Amino acid sequence: MLKYALSAQGRAELKRSWTITILASFAAIIAVFSYNLLYRTGGTTNIIIFFAIAAALAVGFVFGRKKYFANTDGTQLTVDDDKITLHVPGQPEAAIAFENIRQIKEAKQGIHLISKLPAKRSVFVMDKFEGFDEIQKLIAERVREHSLMTVK
Repeated sequence: MLKYALSAQGRAELKRSWTITILASFAAIIAVFSYNLLYRTGGTTNIIIFFAIAAALAVGFVFGRKKYFANTDGTQLTVDDDKITLHVPGQPEAAIAFENIRQIKEAKQGIHLISKLPAKRSVFVMDKFEGFDEIQKLIAERVREHSLMTVK
């Protein structure tokens, strides 16, 4: 059993992209609320309502950021003899047996392991893991071994 964690650079990239995405979303929400509360009502709406909504959104952002960062720090990839498992804290484990992998599809930011089974469509392995090239070669080798074993 081999365990891989996200690299420090990969974690930093994921955290930065998440922060930018969520900040842009929250800024858009605040802009819509400010337009509706201040300009459409002619400025007669109580400004305390505006600041309360902005504060609630800021608190939601801080707690959401903390939870996402904890999930990012605990992400692990486990490669066993018969399956590969992606564990992200707070989410169900994504596991796929090597004998059930129909196709390994390379993507821009990792690889998709596409399953033969209709219930489990695919598992995505990000290139942010330490030793991603080694992981990719190991998965290809194990899939090849298991596909030969099932043919015999």
